[in-house]
Amino acid sequence: MLGGVLMAVWGGPRKRRMIGVLIGNLGTAVGCVLIGLDASVAMICVGFCWLALSMTTAQSIYATIVQVKVPQRFHGRVFSLNQTISWSTLPIGFALLAPAATAVFEPMLAPGGTLAGTVGEVIGTGPGRGIGFAYVCFGVILTLITLGGFATRLLRRFDLEVEDSLPDDLIGAQERQKRLAASAEARQSVPA
Repeated sequence: MLGGVLMAVWGGPRKRRMIGVLIGNLGTAVGCVLIGLDASVAMICVGFCWLALSMTTAQSIYATIVQVKVPQRFHGRVFSLNQTISWSTLPIGFALLAPAATAVFEPMLAPGGTLAGTVGEVIGTGPGRGIGFAYVCFGVILTLITLGGFATRLLRRFDLEVEDSLPDDLIGAQERQKRLAASAEARQSVPA
């Protein structure tokens, strides 16, 4: 809710929106790390709230970019394709990542496990710490991907490099003007 209220009041950045998306992704990564660092309910709640706030902000700015850069007649296609791709990853997470993280990381972070003396010293050991470590890993991976986005000039400067699309009604008016001009020119070129 806070992310929605923030975007309703602020409206997002007016320029360099892609930088806003990348910063929102970094905030999401920070939320992941916070969730995994400590097993306390308070820290998990703070991390989750930060993650959700950042994710909502980044997604809202992304939606604005699509609405500004993509012609209106293609919005439905772009949003549906994006949603299809992003939602198709959920089964991967539920079927593979969560069970794998539990099966691999939980024993490693059990008292006396292989990571108990290193990672376990930072995030703790015992039940649930394997999932906590998975959140920390996901946060680090998201940070690296986002830093790659910052390093990619075209992505970082997307708002400046890609022109805004014209509204469909303006395109229609321009096309009508072209047709009227061509029709008038054709009438003038016909000998009387």
